[in-house]
Amino acid sequence: MFHAGESADVDTTTIDNVLRTGYKVGDRVLRPATVGVVDPASPVEVDETPVETAEPVEPVETSNQEN
Repeated sequence: MFHAGESADVDTTTIDNVLRTGYKVGDRVLRPATVGVVDPASPVEVDETPVETAEPVEPVETSNQEN
């Protein structure tokens, strides 16, 4: 019926919600179940491109004295 997104908790596409129970008599399906499924999370791709950083900034001393 619908995809409920992705989850790191599952390894294969898995039923997440049963919206309507299905019924079967013997081998005959009278009504198929209506369900929502969740897919396994996609692996996160790591970008190993070096990142340019700004020049270091010297710390500024501040006074904690109140006037």
